[in-house]
Amino acid sequence: KGLVGQIVQHNAFDGTASLMIFVNSIFIAIETQWMATNLESPLFVQVMNYFCSLFFFVELIMRMMAYRIEFFTRPGSRGWNIFDLL
Repeated sequence: KGLVGQIVQHNAFDGTASLMIFVNSIFIAIETQWMATNLESPLFVQVMNYFCSLFFFVELIMRMMAYRIEFFTRPGSRGWNIFDLL
């Protein structure tokens, strides 16, 4: 599976992805609260939204490169992987 496969299968990769999900949810909460009384999100929230989106896109591509067709067929993670594509 090569270098990308080794990276994707490392515990630190999953830990980083989980941390990014948590960080992204915090920024979604901040933005939601801010937007209740303002017309536009703060610049730092917009930047973080783009950063998180880029991270999740790269994560998805790396997983697809590592697992190839198994990305769509692996028991236990198939549903989440397909959901990530939406």
